[in-house]
Amino acid sequence: MLWATGSRVAWCVPLAFGVCEAARAQQYTIRHLTVPGLAHGRAYDVDNSMRVVGEAYASGLPQPVVWVNGIGVQLSAHPGGAEGSARRIDDTGRIGGMAATGSTSTMATTWEQHGSWTEYEMGLLPGTIFSGVNGLEGVVAAAGFADDGLFTYPIAWTSDADVGSPLPLPTLPALWQGEGLDITTGDVVVGYLANLVTAQPVSWSRTGGTWALTQLPTLGGWGIVTTAISPTFFLGASISPASGRIHFASWVNGAVADLGALAGTDCYATCGNAAGEAAGWCRTFATPAYIAVHKPVGQPVVDLNGKLPPQSPWLLTSANGINDAGAIAGEGVLNGFYEPFVMIPTQVAHAAPTPGVANTNNTIAATGATPGGTVWFFVAASGGQTVVPGCLEGLDLAGPVTLGTATANAAGSAGLTVFVPGSVIGIPLLFQAYDPAACHTSNVATWTF
Repeated sequence: MLWATGSRVAWCVPLAFGVCEAARAQQYTIRHLTVPGLAHGRAYDVDNSMRVVGEAYASGLPQPVVWVNGIGVQLSAHPGGAEGSARRIDDTGRIGGMAATGSTSTMATTWEQHGSWTEYEMGLLPGTIFSGVNGLEGVVAAAGFADDGLFTYPIAWTSDADVGSPLPLPTLPALWQGEGLDITTGDVVVGYLANLVTAQPVSWSRTGGTWALTQLPTLGGWGIVTTAISPTFFLGASISPASGRIHFASWVNGAVADLGALAGTDCYATCGNAAGEAAGWCRTFATPAYIAVHKPVGQPVVDLNGKLPPQSPWLLTSANGINDAGAIAGEGVLNGFYEPFVMIPTQVAHAAPTPGVANTNNTIAATGATPGGTVWFFVAASGGQTVVPGCLEGLDLAGPVTLGTATANAAGSAGLTVFVPGSVIGIPLLFQAYDPAACHTSNVATWTF
């Protein structure tokens, strides 16, 4: 046997191993999202129930998809349509995006689940041939764009009467095109207006049947608002005059603030959550060309690839949606293809073995598990993905070996004592714990005996 299990104890690893430390850097587990019969794709949004929406491909054409508990389902399309994309999901489960019809390339579309998924055609502006939904709020409200084949125009829907007939949002003579990228309570739409040279961050607010357009300040040049956290708190991007690069930006009560960027890159905040976290992507002008990034509240913009589990096969290129728990949906390169992912903050903390010496008993431990629940402990020689049936979170290990189980105490701490043979000396090993009662994965702890 590679491992021999000794007595089981419920305890907490000393602070030297970090697992009991209160201030612990957030770590993540990652799930590759797949759809039977479809290939590759990207994820655009994740709601607070961990439902993810995006697209996956059939015969080279994108198809609208929703993943529930990690299981992908292709959404219905318009009659005669061959492609589509799901871009946003709200906490009611309503999905917005676009889908092809028999007569136009794409039309703004919403999907609602009434037993099965039902799609609703949201319509086009007169004289346009494309449209799409970018943001959702409430039962009906949505924001998006219409396209005449040359330019895009901002549009919104705020009542049942608007379904099929979107409302055009005001533009300016010098900024005649743009998009509504998000909508929040009180029918406040955010987005941008543009011409052939620049883009201006804007918001629109509705009083009765009248829309008021507000031009928002920039950091010093081009700007765009991508998401509205509330009617007075927006996130997006703008050119910083100090660096000459595009930075994450926020607007609070109309005042703009520079949220930073990775040095030497152009960074776009594509999404945010109620806590004020932002996520998005940066163009590096190097290799890789694009990387997914995250900005925790009060901290700098960071490369999400640095938050991947050890030996992860992923290269994350864009973060497109973040929910209030900090789960991030996006796309990355896996095995040479762009693939959809959801990255979930770990709830269970795992520390390195102690004393960390072979040819003797070692204790491995975890905290943050379900009190009284069974915690499973695993080891592997390499990172990867092992799906746990029925759970969204899986193991970030390839070919995991079960070390044993332990019962978590009232504080959610569990420990397991195992004999570590001398045959593993010099081999880098990866350890991970799993809480099946809550479907929670721990961080991956690495150790070489």
